[in-house]
Amino acid sequence: MIRKSKPTILYCDDKKKWLNLFKERHKGQYTIISTERASELSIKLQDMVNNKIPPDIILIDLYHSRFDDPAVQEQHNLAGQAAIDKLETVKKEVRVPINEAWNPEGYKMLEFARSILKEAHYESIPIAIYTEQGLSIATNEELETVAKFDGQWLIKGSTHNYESFRLKELLNEGRKKRVYTKTYTMLSVFGVLLLIFTSMYSYFVNRIPDFLVSFLSSAIIAIIPVIASFVLRRTK
Repeated sequence: MIRKSKPTILYCDDKKKWLNLFKERHKGQYTIISTERASELSIKLQDMVNNKIPPDIILIDLYHSRFDDPAVQEQHNLAGQAAIDKLETVKKEVRVPINEAWNPEGYKMLEFARSILKEAHYESIPIAIYTEQGLSIATNEELETVAKFDGQWLIKGSTHNYESFRLKELLNEGRKKRVYTKTYTMLSVFGVLLLIFTSMYSYFVNRIPDFLVSFLSSAIIAIIPVIASFVLRRTK
């Protein structure tokens, strides 16, 4: 795989408004490759994969234009946008009685739970907000809170199959993070011990007999797995 100076995002959206806004916000941190046509996404992705420069993130807009005739599509765009605007108004309206009836304690619970897990070195354990319509009416600040504390969303009322799939997905994400953390920790410990061993060897090699150097070398190499195993147990 070819190394890239910045992470690459492949983004498909048929609305230039969102493409331009996203590029303006993130062009400094990411290389953004965009397309307005859904049919071009697979072509661009296949080309990137073939050239061994796959994207680091793929963003896909959910809704795309339905009609080939621009005039017909524009008529429907106006009606569709009006519906979206109405939905935003409704969301603001329903948020008031919902917040009056129930306190969104889940956001604070997420923060507290993540803090406890981090303190105990269990950062890889996934936390999901399980809600009926909480995601639909969440404010930008609430969405940022969930992202900040590495939270996920799980929707109540979805099918059993979908819910089971999401739970397995959450478990797999947690396992992958644990494997990464343990591997990183083990390599770090090994690197430190190797550095210590190299320094000791360089210092003592001309000052003590060869048999003692060999003994010390064997002892240090033998103790590496023991120390690594102890550290790994601390990063469960």
